[in-house]
Amino acid sequence: MRPETVLKVRARKLWILCLLCALLPGMMASAIAADTTAPTSAKSCAGGHCAQAAAKPELQAEGPVTFFSKLFDTNDYPQRWYCGTWSSDVGWLHILSDIAIFGAYFTIPVMLLYFLLQRKDLPFPRIIWLFAAFILFCGFGHLIEAGIFWWPVYRFSGLIKASTAIVSWITVFVLIRLIPEALKLPSAALLGTKLQESQERLDYALEAGQIGVWELNLKTNQLNWDRRTREMFDVPPEETELHFEDFSKRLHPADRERVETCFNHSVDTGTPYSCEYRVIYRDGSVHYIYAQGHAVFDETGEPKLFVGVCHDFTEQQIQKNALSESEQNYRSTFEQVAMGIAHVSPDGRWLRFNQGLCDLLGYTDQELLEQNWQDLTHPDDLDADLVQISKLLAGEIDSYSVEKRYLTQDQAVVWTNMTVSLVRLPTGEPRHFIFLIENIQGRKEAEKALQMYHQKVKKLSLVASKTKHSVIISDAQGYIEWVNDAFTSLSGYTLNEVMEQHLCDILRGPEANSDTITSIRNSLQKKESIATEIVNYDREGREYWIELKIDPVLDDDDILLNFIATQVDVTARKQSEFALRMANSQFSKLRQADILGIMTCRFDGSVEQANDELLRILGYTADDLEAGLINCQELTPTEWQQRDQEVLQEMLETGAAKPIEKEYYRKDGSRVPVVLGMTRLDEAEDLCLCFVLDATAQKETEEKLKDAKQAAEEASRAKSDFLANMSHELRTPLNGVIGMTELLAGTNLNRQQQDFVDACRNSGESLLGLINDILDFSKIEAGKLDLDLHQFDVEKLLMDTMSTMVWRAAEKDLELPCSIDPATRLILKGDSYRLRQVLVNLVGNAIKFTETGEVSVRAEAIEQETEQITIRFTVSDTGIGISEDKLDRLFQSFTQVDASTTRNYGGSGLGLVISRNLVELMGGSIGIESQAGAGSTFWFEIPFEIISPTSVALPIRSPLAGKRALIVDDNQKCLQILHDFAKEWGLKTDLAVSVAEALSILERAHDNQEIIDLVLTDLELPDLSGRVLAHELKDADPKVILISRSPETHLSQSELQESGVAALLHKPLNRHKLYEVLCNLFQQESNPPRIQDLDTHQEPEEHALLSATTVLLAEDNNINQMYVTELMKQFGCLCHTAVNGLEAIEAVKQHNYDLVLMDCQMPELDGLEATRQIRELEQQGELEGHLPIVALTANAIKGDRERCLEAGMDDYISKPVQKAQLRKLLDQYHARKASHQHTISAKTETIVSSDREIDSDRAIDTAALMDLCCGNLELIESLLDELESSGEMRVAHIREHADQGNARGVAEAAHSLKGATSILCAASLQQLSQEIEQTGTEDHLENIDALIDELSTEMQRCLQELPQVREDLQGMSTEGE
Repeated sequence: MRPETVLKVRARKLWILCLLCALLPGMMASAIAADTTAPTSAKSCAGGHCAQAAAKPELQAEGPVTFFSKLFDTNDYPQRWYCGTWSSDVGWLHILSDIAIFGAYFTIPVMLLYFLLQRKDLPFPRIIWLFAAFILFCGFGHLIEAGIFWWPVYRFSGLIKASTAIVSWITVFVLIRLIPEALKLPSAALLGTKLQESQERLDYALEAGQIGVWELNLKTNQLNWDRRTREMFDVPPEETELHFEDFSKRLHPADRERVETCFNHSVDTGTPYSCEYRVIYRDGSVHYIYAQGHAVFDETGEPKLFVGVCHDFTEQQIQKNALSESEQNYRSTFEQVAMGIAHVSPDGRWLRFNQGLCDLLGYTDQELLEQNWQDLTHPDDLDADLVQISKLLAGEIDSYSVEKRYLTQDQAVVWTNMTVSLVRLPTGEPRHFIFLIENIQGRKEAEKALQMYHQKVKKLSLVASKTKHSVIISDAQGYIEWVNDAFTSLSGYTLNEVMEQHLCDILRGPEANSDTITSIRNSLQKKESIATEIVNYDREGREYWIELKIDPVLDDDDILLNFIATQVDVTARKQSEFALRMANSQFSKLRQADILGIMTCRFDGSVEQANDELLRILGYTADDLEAGLINCQELTPTEWQQRDQEVLQEMLETGAAKPIEKEYYRKDGSRVPVVLGMTRLDEAEDLCLCFVLDATAQKETEEKLKDAKQAAEEASRAKSDFLANMSHELRTPLNGVIGMTELLAGTNLNRQQQDFVDACRNSGESLLGLINDILDFSKIEAGKLDLDLHQFDVEKLLMDTMSTMVWRAAEKDLELPCSIDPATRLILKGDSYRLRQVLVNLVGNAIKFTETGEVSVRAEAIEQETEQITIRFTVSDTGIGISEDKLDRLFQSFTQVDASTTRNYGGSGLGLVISRNLVELMGGSIGIESQAGAGSTFWFEIPFEIISPTSVALPIRSPLAGKRALIVDDNQKCLQILHDFAKEWGLKTDLAVSVAEALSILERAHDNQEIIDLVLTDLELPDLSGRVLAHELKDADPKVILISRSPETHLSQSELQESGVAALLHKPLNRHKLYEVLCNLFQQESNPPRIQDLDTHQEPEEHALLSATTVLLAEDNNINQMYVTELMKQFGCLCHTAVNGLEAIEAVKQHNYDLVLMDCQMPELDGLEATRQIRELEQQGELEGHLPIVALTANAIKGDRERCLEAGMDDYISKPVQKAQLRKLLDQYHARKASHQHTISAKTETIVSSDREIDSDRAIDTAALMDLCCGNLELIESLLDELESSGEMRVAHIREHADQGNARGVAEAAHSLKGATSILCAASLQQLSQEIEQTGTEDHLENIDALIDELSTEMQRCLQELPQVREDLQGMSTEGE
């Protein structure tokens, strides 16, 4: 049984079961209702219509007539409201629900019917119609049920219910029949999968077949092409809307009408569309397309769509065209080639042949078809031919070629060159031969004639070969047939190389005369003789001249047979003639030249020839020359005659003499300076060629240049003297003004008096700055500003410079953050003084033009190599800024942005010019970025030579690592700088910009039981003072360090302790100083903290040091004496004075001074001479030791410092002397003195530590090291670790430089080691390093190996003692505790 039948049987059984289940409950309910109807009705409807109905007989049938006649009669039934005890809410619940159900049951079929009308392709429309009718009847039933409450049409209601039941069961029957068919329908997922698979197969097939799909909407004329179709028709991607016209315009014009006609015919008749056409691409190429399609019609039979496919068969068409062309070419070649071509059967019959073969053999087509090739072959050639054919058939050869004779129709013999090949069937059997037959009858006849001719030529050649001249024989047309050996020797070409070349073709080269060659060619054409001379070139390109003669050779009948050409080599003659002409021409031009005099003369001085210029120089005439009145020796002054003899001797030895300067007497007796050059013309004679140049103008120019140089030198000396005098005269009184105002400022003054003193000091400093700028500018203009290259620490230089500018910034309450890129912390080589000058200029300018905010400085590396680094320095401010149109005026001399700038801020306009010149002198560049009202950023970049890393290195293991710090500052740049420092030292950081935010962070840390070890806070914060924050933390754990931007901020120890401050620092912060403070704070955690004001706590110690210092001031200006003496008193020094150099010498003889301040310009004896005499006294032993002498000079020009140092002075200070400058100088000399004393004591004293005596012969002095590092064991440990890790490597570097002979490298490496060992208090190691440095500096490396060996031994001793040194230090630390 089929599956469909089984499904139908099961569906029917299911339907019967459902029907029984539905009818049985209904029948049972009807029976029960019949038994209970009467009493219930009577009970429910007593007194109503129901009571009247109850009296009638039960279950009486009315019949169809009565039923339909009373279909809408309501008299037999009561309204439902009166059947039973209905409450209003229950009644209306039924009414409204039935009405709502009706509305839904009416809407559902309407929507279904609308859907059915729109989708006429549904598979089972009848069931949808039935289902809609069923729902509609159900809806009417509910509507009537609602109306029965007022209109009891029970008969009509029953009729509706019966109709509903009928429609329902019809629907059931239809569903039972349709279920088996519906089950056959695949699911949507299955359909989608199959559709996708079909689509993929279709896409693959289309892609593989290179088939495009297209569709044309005939209603809208819109064309839809897939990707492949768009590619076939070269449609650009931007064209999205396509129509039939877009397709039509791409067609080849010749195909357009045919394609449109074919397409329209297919649309009109409904027949399939098939067409081939050409498409023109945008680049002009033509493609061949084959398209198929058909029209799609709608319900009315009208065409609505046209779908189809297309295929690009361009490649096939090109191949087809090529094949067709090849066949056409073959056919054309076969028929038109100038030889016979034939296909011959294996038995010898002619199968196919061209007209050329018929013409060759003299047969017609029909006559030749009746012949075979054997019959037409000359009998003498047939056997050899048959042998080759047999080999061909046997497969021994593929083809053969042979010269043979054929017999024409008139039995004449014709020579041919025949090539035969065999074409075989796929089975290998012979198919036919291909004969290619070329007529060579003419060539055979020519060969015979040529043979006869060669016999004649051979006889002529025998004669020509014996001659020594070049002989060439050509044919009647001038083409070479033979040359003799002489031709080959002359030209380098052999007979084979020139055979068949034309006689004129061998006459070639860049200088060959084309007119002569044309004349030769014309004579050959006329068969005439010709004789000429012409230049020619051999095989190697060598030029040679020939005398050419060509004669024709005629036979007995005057017929031209040959040309015989003879060539005679005349190169030597031609070269001689040319040299003679050139010599005559050159000499003639030289004689005519008026640039210099030329003459020929004899050794005795007699002049034989002379040009006009020489006669003019000597003042003679041509008649005087003809008369022999001119003699060179007689015209030479006596003092020059010895020089003439030397020149003559040189010419005899070498043939020429170098030009000399001398003088001649003129005819009028005057002298004329000349430059004389001579050369000998002929060794066999005493004739010389002389060149004489008038040097009168040159000598006059030299004299003028000498005078001008002397005048310039005198002017330069006058300028230098003027600048020196001006500098001295200006600086001397200015020194008094500034010095006295500085002293006055230190006295008790009221506010107004202090303002007056400050104004006076500022004016003096401004005037000093202007003087310095003018002097620097004058040196720059003169090109006499030199750089002083030396080693310096970039970080230290920048911090020192910023420290000097902090006072000016504090006057305006400006922040002065300074950021240094860690990559730039190096020891470099350059001019630190000029670098500092540029920085001071730029920072000073920024402070001048900034009223509020900040002036920030940053140094960063922009390019770094092994031995060189380029650093970019940036100075940014928040000042008035500069508009873009005025930036180009910034770096001009004596120029500011506008006139108001000078009025408001002052200045000479030289600062930036000087800065630019200094930067460029150092090999760098400078620039600015600015905007009016938004501040300015000046930058400059300078390359430096890298010497080594920074000389002050921090320990590798930081004692601060792991601790937590809170940094408080409202300036973001200062905040970032401190954050970078902390990160570098291993500190964890929290950042805040106000006291409130800092307290919030501290409170949060306390709540989280987190410890903040350190608070770094700015003193001046926007909400509260940093002292308030410190006071709040007074009893807490964090240590508070207060940072002030004002250098005048000082707090007493009681004030600091009262505020809870551990230390007070000033901006800009020095990284090393801050690190040292933090380390000391945390190393003293077990001891009571020491309150530090780092700018004041060392003052008493320094004052005590200076109190034991005696200074001699040699100065003739009373004001300067008063100023310097007062400064010395403030420093605690004892100061003596002298008014001239003589008094200074007497003073140093009578007293032992620690330092002499020597003015350079004094009466009676200046400071320079006085210094020289003091140094002589030291050398003679009258003075002990070396007395430090520092120059005081008001001159600030180039060479002043050098003269001071040359005189024996130790240093140089330019007036006016500043207090800080003088204090720094005293500190330096005290440091040198202390170091000297410390070295002496280290060598002589015995140090006792830890209750035992330490051997003074130790490599490292532990006690001195402990004292030098202030007991900081971690710092000492890091220094020892550094020595242990790099000590041997440093010695190896020194030895490596010594082996290379690099004295400078030795000195630099030894200097670096000396600095490290001095910090470690390794005296012997330091002394050896110093000796090696001195040896390298003096470039005396002869005995350097012995010193390096000593250094290596001492280094090993230091390294071996390190464990004992560490043990001693630990013991000293424990004892100190």
